[in-house]
Amino acid sequence: MLWIASLVLILCFVYLVYAIIKPERF
Repeated sequence: MLWIASLVLILCFVYLVYAIIKPERF
């Protein structure tokens, strides 16, 4: 199930970018 790992990595990356863009949420 390699696609699950890819999905988790993409999700973490998106969350990281979102935290950088909106630091008040973080």
